[in-house]
Amino acid sequence: MVCFVLAISFVLGQGLAVLPWALLILGVDLAVGRLIANNDGRARRREAFALLLVAAVVAGVSVWINPTPVSGAFMLLLVPAYRAGEVWGRRGTLLVVMMSTAAASLGGFAAHRLDPVFVSYLIQWGGMALMVGVLGAWSTFLREQSATPQSFTPGAAREAALLLRRLGTLAESIDGGFDAPASAELLLDAMDARVRSTRRGVLVGFGSDPAVPFALRGAERAPWDEPTADQSLLGQAWRSGESAIGLRTNESGDERAVMAIVLRDNSGERIGVVVLDRSATNPFSGSDFKAAVEVGEIHSANLDVALIFAALRERAGYEERERLAREMHDGIAQELVAIGYSIDVLRRQAKTEAPGLSTSLNTLREDLSGVLVDLRLRISDLRIAVRPDQGLGAIVGARLQRFVSSTGLGVVLRLIESAFLRPSPF
Repeated sequence: MVCFVLAISFVLGQGLAVLPWALLILGVDLAVGRLIANNDGRARRREAFALLLVAAVVAGVSVWINPTPVSGAFMLLLVPAYRAGEVWGRRGTLLVVMMSTAAASLGGFAAHRLDPVFVSYLIQWGGMALMVGVLGAWSTFLREQSATPQSFTPGAAREAALLLRRLGTLAESIDGGFDAPASAELLLDAMDARVRSTRRGVLVGFGSDPAVPFALRGAERAPWDEPTADQSLLGQAWRSGESAIGLRTNESGDERAVMAIVLRDNSGERIGVVVLDRSATNPFSGSDFKAAVEVGEIHSANLDVALIFAALRERAGYEERERLAREMHDGIAQELVAIGYSIDVLRRQAKTEAPGLSTSLNTLREDLSGVLVDLRLRISDLRIAVRPDQGLGAIVGARLQRFVSSTGLGVVLRLIESAFLRPSPF
């Protein structure tokens, strides 16, 4: 583009006047391109854009520095505008064109050259620069659309590697690592250091999911009603997502002081609740409530990342179990079945040619059938796992059904599922 501007300027007899400004703009533009090519981050892009604004100011100065408006100098406005559109889009183009026209206008005003001819030239070439910048932005859009997805694979792989390394570093720096029950126990340790309570526990659950006790102290089972269906203070805190303090009357009529501290993730969504209670004769104070809220806010992030990591680990475990089951079914299981067919052929031949071997071959075939049954059970064990979309009852029922079909035994199952363990009334 600079060569084209120089060629037009020399044809018009204005080449020597435009040449130094064109070379200066070309040098700055090459520096901008080098900074962008290095791709060292946002800081480099900011430096490149600052240099581009310098090029825009130089183009504006070249317009009014000559004694008369020079057509070649006006054409220099197109160079930084196209680069801005190519890299920074339409907004970058608008800012660069405004900078160059402002520099030309201020210079013309200071030199008393803002006559109608100068202003008309500036408006025309400013509009042309905007069009050229939009053209640069469009060309970049088309180039990105035509790029194949494979071209982004190395960058995505590098980003994944950086994230995994960062994950390993974080796991070493966090107490308890990424183990969710350990994080819940550490949370209760921190609560014990700040607030005294008789019974306390960490209940974990997202959205409408049931509450699952991850840590419990002072009782063998959760001594509170399930918060998803309970109308007590704990249930209100669970559904509203706001920490609460108050009194609760249990099934035996005893009154207890209760605190429910809500745990949140980075987006503010509830991931669980810390419950503390003690005798109503020693109720929780406002300072206790404030201290408990502070501890919950500090440890919520650790528990959140541990839960996320546990979900990822479970998904990886499902995939690995499926892979092992598939390899066993398609590999050794098929080979054992083929051996069984070969033994069946030998059994039929032995009945007529070697009757003495018939009994031994029958015993061998029964042993092989037992091995195959055991192998099928192992494959079923790998494929049956507790998943987020399946309850334990479905898993136990499927497992017993396979056991019955392979052994012929009769089994009666009566299972009452509950995601929240309440104390037994007996």
